[in-house]
Amino acid sequence: MVNQRWNAVVTNAQDITAELRVLGFTGSVQIVHRYLPPLRPHGDGRKHGPAKSAPTTLTRPDHLDEDDALGLKTAVSSCEPLERLHSHIRAFATIMQQRSGADPPAWLDTVDSDDLPALHTLATGLRRDLDAVINGLTLEHNSGPVEGAVTRIKALKRQCYGRANFDLLRLRILLTP
Repeated sequence: MVNQRWNAVVTNAQDITAELRVLGFTGSVQIVHRYLPPLRPHGDGRKHGPAKSAPTTLTRPDHLDEDDALGLKTAVSSCEPLERLHSHIRAFATIMQQRSGADPPAWLDTVDSDDLPALHTLATGLRRDLDAVINGLTLEHNSGPVEGAVTRIKALKRQCYGRANFDLLRLRILLTP
C-alpha cells in the first residue's frame, strides 16, 4: 500500500499514514516516515531529483533488473546477519518452488542452529504444522476447491445480511452454481 501510494506521488508520511489508518494500521507516522527514505532519489531522504518507482509486487531475485539486483547485493553484503537471513529465505523459496517435501526438516534444523530470532519464530510456526507443510509440498491435492466454495458462500451471506432469514440463504447456497 505504501509503495503504491508513493508511486501515485503521495510522498508525505502523514498523508500515507492517514490512508493506512482507514485500513486498520495502528502504527505511528514515524514508522511510515522511516520507511520512505530509501524510496527517495538518493536513498537518504533528500527529495530533489527524479525518484525511482517503488516495487509493488514481490519477485524472484533472478528476475530483478540490474539496479535492483545491485541494491539487493549491496544490502545483503553490508550486513552479515542479513546475508544469512537472505540465504535461509532463498533456500526455503527453492524448497517451495521445487515442492520438495522432504527438505523442510533439514531447513528447520539449519535455521534453529543460526542466531536469527525472527526466523526462529517462523520455524516454530512451521514446526507446529509440519505435517501440513510437508503434505502441501508433496501432495498434488489442495484445499483450493473447498476454499472457493467457502468464499462463494460468504459472498452470498454478505448479500443476504439484514434482508433475509436462514431459509433463503440456504436456498441461495443450494441453487447458486
